[in-house]
Amino acid sequence: MIKENTFYYNDYKYTLDGNVLNVSFSFVIHEKEIFSFSPSLSFFIPQKLLATNFDTEILDKLVFNLGMTEAISYWKTTCSNTLIVRCNTMDNKQISWWNNLIFYGLGEFRYKNNITTSLENFVKITTDHSQKREGNFNCFKERYTSIISPVIIPVGGGKDSVVTLEELKSKVSFNRITPFVINPIHAATECIRIAGFIEEDTIRVTRTLDPLLLKMNSMGYLNGHTPFSAIVAFCTLIAAELTGSKYIALSNEASANESTVISESGDIINHQYSKTFHFEKAFREYYMEYTSPRYYYFSYLRNLSELRIAEKFSEHEEYFRTFLSCNVGGRKGAWCCNCPKCLFVYIMLSPFINKETLKAIFGKDMFENTALLNTLYELTGVHETKPFECIGTVEETRAALAKYLKSNVPTGILNNYISKVYQCEYRDLGQSDKFVADISAFDILLRYENKENFIPEDYD
Repeated sequence: MIKENTFYYNDYKYTLDGNVLNVSFSFVIHEKEIFSFSPSLSFFIPQKLLATNFDTEILDKLVFNLGMTEAISYWKTTCSNTLIVRCNTMDNKQISWWNNLIFYGLGEFRYKNNITTSLENFVKITTDHSQKREGNFNCFKERYTSIISPVIIPVGGGKDSVVTLEELKSKVSFNRITPFVINPIHAATECIRIAGFIEEDTIRVTRTLDPLLLKMNSMGYLNGHTPFSAIVAFCTLIAAELTGSKYIALSNEASANESTVISESGDIINHQYSKTFHFEKAFREYYMEYTSPRYYYFSYLRNLSELRIAEKFSEHEEYFRTFLSCNVGGRKGAWCCNCPKCLFVYIMLSPFINKETLKAIFGKDMFENTALLNTLYELTGVHETKPFECIGTVEETRAALAKYLKSNVPTGILNNYISKVYQCEYRDLGQSDKFVADISAFDILLRYENKENFIPEDYD
């Protein structure tokens, strides 16, 4: 651990101004000096969707829990020994749930910052009502009539949420679908537009970090990956309560369950922990017990492989020049073509979209980028550690490459890959048992259906 200090979750506040829910939190770290944080979120709800009968006490619980999730980003700067909640009570089962989310959700953070500890010793969470919070259950005086009860679909601008949007458009009535975005990049808003929705159809959340967080990072306090999808999860429940929605359809696939690396101590580290089925199941159990059982949170793509999702996406050419999954180039609106996510998506699409079209989408032939050779080896299991990115399994990546190589002459780093993995020349691939196995895996994965999912029968 870093040093003796205490983190306080002091308060949370929210007001409904017209059709905008404004939320703010108060966090404090007591160390040699006192650090105070006041992050905020604003939920813009389409006025036609704002429900007349949402439960203010349930909303209060949801906002509190969103604050617990937001607190993780600030707590991690010092990894305080104790996290004291002053604005609400929690039983031991709740505390255990949050201990699990903080420990496993910060798995990559612990790994990269060389923090060796156990689940039991990472942080002690307690409640303390020395600063009693004033409730504001009566702050909602003006109500609107909800015309429809929407199905909420979070959209990030990548291929996965596009597939969910397009598939559900054919399964439920179009006017029941409500796209949902947090701090959307251009690709996300454009994908929503191409899908046929307008801004007035979309729930938009503006999330603002306290600037002190970035300042502390620059001062040398700890930084790293946090379970952002858990923040999305609680935000969607708030949106569901305000709009009277039941279903929340995520776009997390089966391969999110594969760990990124196993540490020397045997700790399983998964960059995508809050996208896993394990988290989905735990989250559903938590909100049903501690907020309300009336929501139905699930991942629509959980039963599919990355290959099947890529094949489905390839049928929607109208999104080719718009979708974007690159975290590096997201704000600039372009694929950086130099990161693991770019290479992975390029590989996934390569069996289904011809080479010239792929080059037009990404701006170049990524197989020609020699700087990505080690990344290719990480994606395909040649190296033990997968990239810390939202990517598919090693088996899926190898299968996609094998399918591509079956009908395309290799260039650039693919020649190195063939030599390293199959230990032969391109012309002899057909005689490689490993290559034949990868081709067989492609056909199996394309038909694969993961039975561990919460997809409603009406949506399956």
